[in-house]
Amino acid sequence: MPVRGGGFIQGYNCQDAAADDRLMLGGYACQDTGDALQAQRLAAVAGKGAAVVAAGHAGHAADPAMLARCHDRLCTLPGRGKHDPGHDAAACHHAMTGGIGLLVQDAGYHSEANLTAPGPDRLIADGKTRDLTRREPAEGPPPATATATEANAHRLATPEGRAAYKRRAPDVEGLHASLKDQGGLRRFSLRGLHNATSEFLFAGLAGNLRLLAAIS
Repeated sequence: MPVRGGGFIQGYNCQDAAADDRLMLGGYACQDTGDALQAQRLAAVAGKGAAVVAAGHAGHAADPAMLARCHDRLCTLPGRGKHDPGHDAAACHHAMTGGIGLLVQDAGYHSEANLTAPGPDRLIADGKTRDLTRREPAEGPPPATATATEANAHRLATPEGRAAYKRRAPDVEGLHASLKDQGGLRRFSLRGLHNATSEFLFAGLAGNLRLLAAIS
């Protein structure tokens, strides 16, 4: 598979989906040298993982103390806003944990087919991060006549789109760094696609348990 900076490496292309708290929702190893053909399969994997997470979080609604702790950890509002009497913590918690709100992917997944595929709302970069930041800012919704590619490019230039895409790197790349540095997953110990996927998912499970231990 190709690597950043040029050249190729003999290895598997590992696909994974990370939530905004770096929880690994699922993943798999494949032999595709690119990512564009994996976008829809990965979205389905992410959806299944998000459904499991949503089911787990739904139980918090019956425990006010647990709901408050979980909401405070996940809510992105400033501390004062989190506890404002007008802020509905239960509704906020459900919105954050009830499923995939926005699926954000880098430019390797960009294609018209992936932008229009069934599934959650998505935002896919159409260039390198440094080039995206140099574009003229945009406001409001895209033009009604815009194609899926044009509408996606417009959203990437809005403040909301820029903020959403800015979170992708620390969430996804942060998960990768954790698997490599904390989990020691720099090469597979087993041979074969099935075994590599199993080892990859086992490393993700261990990472999720470390995250759970850190926040408990």
